[in-house]
Amino acid sequence: MKLFPRGKWANILFISVIVYILYFFYFYRPIMAETEDILNRIYTVEKDVENNKSLDMELKMLNDELSSLYEELGLLQNDAFGGRNQAEIILFMEDLVRPLGVMKNIRFEQIEDYGAYKVARMVISIDTSYANLKRIVKELEQAPWKNRIEKMKTVVKGNSVSQKYNIEVEMTVGLYCL
Repeated sequence: MKLFPRGKWANILFISVIVYILYFFYFYRPIMAETEDILNRIYTVEKDVENNKSLDMELKMLNDELSSLYEELGLLQNDAFGGRNQAEIILFMEDLVRPLGVMKNIRFEQIEDYGAYKVARMVISIDTSYANLKRIVKELEQAPWKNRIEKMKTVVKGNSVSQKYNIEVEMTVGLYCL
């Protein structure tokens, strides 16, 4: 069969269109989809890297804060005071003061090492009455660890005896351990 020049050009055009369509559907589109997938993964990795940098900075800040808290909490070690730690001491003091007054503040100060024993000081601020203050001191003497009241500052609030808690007390208690 003999093709005329017009038929040859029609066949060439038809074959070119078919090749272009095959190229588009079987080569170009999969490559573009794969490229888009790779770009999305790169974007995700870049976000992860940025998040890791910010998380590393936050982690460093949190580690610094944690180390400062450990230094503060290192005041009373778990083996000191017969296994008592700060939380137990705070709970003991709150249970002691709650029925007899209002606990305003409790804080631990430095621990001093005297070689044979250590002394940790805590400062307690409470509002109470004179009779209840005597009970608190008596209960503190019966505490499960050795202690002494090193300093006590009392301020009478007003002249009225009818007030339930008419004395502000700030006392420094030394806790002893070997």
